Amino acid sequence: MPKPASSGDTSLSLPEVLEAEFTALHGELPADYPGERDSESRLRSLWAAVHQLKVKRAALCLSGGGIRSATFGLGVLQGLARCGLLDQFHYLSTVSGGGYIGSWLSAWIKNHPLGLPGVVEELKRRPDSTLDPEPRPIRHLREFSNYLSPRAGLTSVDFWTLMTTFARNMFLNWLVLISWLAAAMMAPRLYLSAILLPPSGWQAAPNYLQMVRAYDIGLSILLGVALVLIAVAMAYSLIDVPSTGNARLSQRAFLKYRQLPLLLASLVLAVWWAIFRNVHGSEPFDPATWLLRFVAFSVASYLAGGALGAVILALRKERPRRRAVRSILRLGAILLAAGFAGFCLWVAAIRLFFAPAENALNYVCFAPALILGTLLLVNFLFTGLASWVTEDEDREWWGRSAAWLLITIAGWMTITVIVLWGAGAAGGIVYHEPPALRFVPSWVPAL
Repeated sequence: MPKPASSGDTSLSLPEVLEAEFTALHGELPADYPGERDSESRLRSLWAAVHQLKVKRAALCLSGGGIRSATFGLGVLQGLARCGLLDQFHYLSTVSGGGYIGSWLSAWIKNHPLGLPGVVEELKRRPDSTLDPEPRPIRHLREFSNYLSPRAGLTSVDFWTLMTTFARNMFLNWLVLISWLAAAMMAPRLYLSAILLPPSGWQAAPNYLQMVRAYDIGLSILLGVALVLIAVAMAYSLIDVPSTGNARLSQRAFLKYRQLPLLLASLVLAVWWAIFRNVHGSEPFDPATWLLRFVAFSVASYLAGGALGAVILALRKERPRRRAVRSILRLGAILLAAGFAGFCLWVAAIRLFFAPAENALNYVCFAPALILGTLLLVNFLFTGLASWVTEDEDREWWGRSAAWLLITIAGWMTITVIVLWGAGAAGGIVYHEPPALRFVPSWVPAL
């Protein structure tokens, strides 16, 4: 017999549930049933008791398929009833749409005065004419087999309920999608506004010097943020590359800790240079000094990333063995690649975008892409310089990293060109920036 549950715990174990079911369906358990033994022994004994019954057990299983499976299941039930088989089943198992016809059958059996035999007789009977129709439960099932709109026709409330439900769901879906799309389209425009800071005429403000100092503080913060972002991306590469860390992190982790920081760093650096030139554009500019600054920033960011990655590797319990010579050669390759990155950034700033505000649209579309392109070239250069101290798995890792950089470049340029130039082309609006219009290829307005 099932063991009664204690007053403090009303839950039942699986053997207790099955034992109670056996008792309800087939009577008392066998005399030699081990009621006090462990659960596994009780389940084996219960399985043996079920299969030792004189009448073999059978189950009717109705599968899913939506509301239409209920009408199909009705035909199956009628066929089983006419063959004298429906009342031979002991169990009813349903899933999904089969639960619709299963619950219908269970409810009819419970509510019928004669129970299962009466339902079987009703299912056997064929309607001879409209004067002797099918039983009411069967008619109800057929009439409501169209679940979304039981009553068809323009004058039916069900039809108009279906239309309003469709319109409501479509509106809510569009509300979410359009909100995300609007936010995505606003991002390049907000970025364009940041590029144009400070606003025109700010030099005439009475607190001009205080504003310059405030902008300088903000520029320093932006530069520090960019350095940290590049360092995080560099540290991730040191942790995940097979020959150094071999962390085997997921692609989501790569996008979160490598690709996203590089994208944000490119955006921050582009904003920093634009605002700096807007604030200090009238001051003397020494290209050689700025070359050293660009190179120093690039080397510092890469070294900071290397130091951060080394600390994380040191904190890991399992660290791969590294050779000192290879580490020195790899460090040299990193320094050369970082110096090259600083030189490329200096060329882009001096030769291409010395006055970002004059070609603001071009700057938004192409400056972050050029910064990411510089990081892509650094990827290529480091792979070549460090080929002697890296393995094929490392080159595969750097190849996939370069692919994501290229995807990011293409995505940023596509989105910004469509958002900033597409609206003007579609509406016949021409931005008042002739140099920018001359720079953009002739195929851009076709978007």
